[in-house]
Amino acid sequence: IVGDETNIRATQKIIKTLQLISLAKYTRDRLSLLLEVHGHQIFLDGCFNGDPHPGNILELDCGRLGLIDYGQVRRLGKRDRLALSGVVAALGKD
Repeated sequence: IVGDETNIRATQKIIKTLQLISLAKYTRDRLSLLLEVHGHQIFLDGCFNGDPHPGNILELDCGRLGLIDYGQVRRLGKRDRLALSGVVAALGKD
């Protein structure tokens, strides 16, 4: 980057801001995918990992996420899933 010190600093700040925006979007996309997967397991399958934590989520070389360690599997019957979905819906209301 050629220019005076003020322009160089301003350009560096812009680059860092763009990098943070990109990282934030990447993180939001990953979190959205994890919520979708866990929501599917809980509300549709009724069978889910009862101990999800960051140590059980891997990012594979290909960019996909890997979920491991299902040693604490839990099950919810249809009635419990419907009740839980009501709670989640109520939390989402304005």
